[in-house]
Amino acid sequence: MLLPSLIVIVQAVMAGCSSKELALMPRDYRGSAVKAPDTTGKGRPDSLAGLDAESVYVSAVVAPQGYDWRQDSTFGNAPLKIILFKDFEEILGVDTGKDCLVSPDPDLHHIINGHLYTEYATASQTIVKKDGTELFRYEGREWLKGILPAGDSLYTLGQSREGKGFSFRLNGCPLLVKPDGTVRGGFGQRNFDGNGALYFSFDDICFDYLADNVTVHVCNGIDNSVNNGYSIRHFSQQVEESYYYYEFPSGLGEEVMCLSDGTMPLPSGIPEGAYYFFPTQGGYYQNGTMYLALTPRERGRKPFVWMGGACREIDINGFLTGIEVSGDATR
Repeated sequence: MLLPSLIVIVQAVMAGCSSKELALMPRDYRGSAVKAPDTTGKGRPDSLAGLDAESVYVSAVVAPQGYDWRQDSTFGNAPLKIILFKDFEEILGVDTGKDCLVSPDPDLHHIINGHLYTEYATASQTIVKKDGTELFRYEGREWLKGILPAGDSLYTLGQSREGKGFSFRLNGCPLLVKPDGTVRGGFGQRNFDGNGALYFSFDDICFDYLADNVTVHVCNGIDNSVNNGYSIRHFSQQVEESYYYYEFPSGLGEEVMCLSDGTMPLPSGIPEGAYYFFPTQGGYYQNGTMYLALTPRERGRKPFVWMGGACREIDINGFLTGIEVSGDATR
């Protein structure tokens, strides 16, 4: 059943949206054109505008010295931190745990445009933070499948943790809500970049979802077309980029890859051994150079970033979870 616009607007008011944001709400269930603010003068916002050229951003989950995070004897109750590095210098530390409303789960934090975005679900709400500061929260428990900053605004795409259904939001306010349907793609999946399932097609904000065994393409909050089971994005925007993802083996469970599990040789310059690697946020490609954030499975060795043949160690007791390189890059 399609939701009437009245329900969507009531949800927006309950979420604490301003009158300015409510003006962007859809007039009917299909949604309305939602143009991203122009931050570059070229129509589409530059996803890395304002960042220093050639900077390397790395995220890590760090445990206290002496604690064996591989064994995790406290069963997830250790005082862990998420650290954000810029050019291998720490620039941000965010405490995790129920009191902080931040999870150390690598699937629940993301480096986007040099900032650390986190998502957290309470018993009834979804909370989104940027660099440790809460941006907004809304009713309903969702996994974020896409995050897309545009100027001072933030678009999110969340899949219900209870099963089917999703919401497309601007600053926490619903632009499109579907009680059924499954978002195609997301963070950590092949053929999807650092923004997850949300992406730009020229000046339009797009994503795809699966309903009744067909893929529906959404553009600016409007169901535009139905494709026979495949994402438009998969066959167009991501074809060349997908080559780099398929350099790696299939996942080995728990969304962790081992680069030397027998399915492929290690890239040149990486010491022999097995490594934790989180797809796809653990790899980045820019101007002919591949960057990999790798954590040795072997105790006593430090995690490092492999940069086209050279390794740069990061001295932490923990594991690397993501990497972003400023400039004209591809994840």
